[in-house]
Amino acid sequence: MTREELDPIIEKVAKELEWTSYVVNKKMIIAKTHPNFFSGSWGEQITILFDKNQVLVNSICDPDKRSSVVSMGRNTKNMNRLIEEIIKVSH
Repeated sequence: MTREELDPIIEKVAKELEWTSYVVNKKMIIAKTHPNFFSGSWGEQITILFDKNQVLVNSICDPDKRSSVVSMGRNTKNMNRLIEEIIKVSH
């Protein structure tokens, strides 16, 4: 898939999971979440890297916020949701 094909998929998932983009360029996207107090998370940082013919996706507890012992499954949800959409569209 090309970056142009991936962008609408990423935008869809970002809107659904309420990601706010902080860095967007041809090599990467870095987005963050800002969940409410009762979510059990201080927020996550989602990093999407575009390298030749592959897309690398990672989600971690936001390093700019206070330490978080658990992500309440939100990091896995961020990564899996994007990967699911990419697979769905590519088949």
